[in-house]
Amino acid sequence: MSVVTQLIVNGCSYNQAYTSGGGHIDLAQRLNISKVDSLALGGSSNSRIIRTTLKHSYNTTDPTLYVLGMTFLQRWELPVIDIYDNENSFEGAWINPQSQRSPKLKYHPKWKDSDTAIITELHFKTLAYGPSELSVFEDLLYRLLSLAGDLHNRGHRVLFYNQADPALFRHFDRPQFNFAVNNPVFVDGFKWLSIPWQQKQGEPTMTYRPGVEPPPLNCRHIQPGHHSYLNQFLTDYIINNNIQE
Repeated sequence: MSVVTQLIVNGCSYNQAYTSGGGHIDLAQRLNISKVDSLALGGSSNSRIIRTTLKHSYNTTDPTLYVLGMTFLQRWELPVIDIYDNENSFEGAWINPQSQRSPKLKYHPKWKDSDTAIITELHFKTLAYGPSELSVFEDLLYRLLSLAGDLHNRGHRVLFYNQADPALFRHFDRPQFNFAVNNPVFVDGFKWLSIPWQQKQGEPTMTYRPGVEPPPLNCRHIQPGHHSYLNQFLTDYIINNNIQE
């Protein structure tokens, strides 16, 4: 019998599109969970997914199953939003200025667009070196394991899956990570890529606005409302691996 009474989905724009089409509501019904909500936000980094999941978990009284669609390893965030001019107490001052820029959000007075350009260049230059990417992956893995342990100890449950980033699994089978490979909280050791898998099932992808350069084909968002294959997969995985227990 499930120990959870609430389902929370978190992630980037992939899960934001999924929840805008009611995917999280359908998944909760399949799992017989009465309460459901979403923390997904387009442009999110993995650090934001971890941080907001923890924040939510410490502010809910419901035993919760967190289903987290992890995003691209190279994404990042900075606390540079003017929180006195933007009403978003949950997110605080954090933003991914590379992919979450909005006219509705103002930087704090000392942060400029030129600063974003500089740090973006330096960030991607750092990850262009293979061992750097491996180190970032290792850091992410330990953060996720720490998150899972903390949630479980407080009566919550969690599931991590890879949306579309091959960087998340090309390092996973290295010998130093053997302790985590068979942990069921990681769907198929991050080798299962949700977005291209859904495309192979025939799910349609979104149409992007004129002037917007679409991502590579295997990274294009699934149209909202087309979540049947994904939810059947997730339901089967959660039940077969006793993730709710």
